[in-house]
Amino acid sequence: MNENVTINELTARVTKEMCRMGYSEETIWRDYHPKFGQVSAYYQRTGKVFYSLDTTAEFVQLQLDRAKTGDISPTSLNTVLNAETTMHNGGAR
Repeated sequence: MNENVTINELTARVTKEMCRMGYSEETIWRDYHPKFGQVSAYYQRTGKVFYSLDTTAEFVQLQLDRAKTGDISPTSLNTVLNAETTMHNGGAR
């Protein structure tokens, strides 16, 4: 991503793009927004405002570690990873 965009701005952009691409609102709000919220909460906890691959990679690694210890299910891990990929791809213009 060539511009500084806040994680909240990115979430809004991605949501709009998903709607444009034909995702149903139900799918977005049920399957993606809760995970977008997890990413956003991580940014807030770490004092980060702007989207970055490094910060997101830290978040993903934490989720991978949680999955290894059984703190989250493989399904939950997959959903988190899909949401992160969607955020990254949706915001990279």
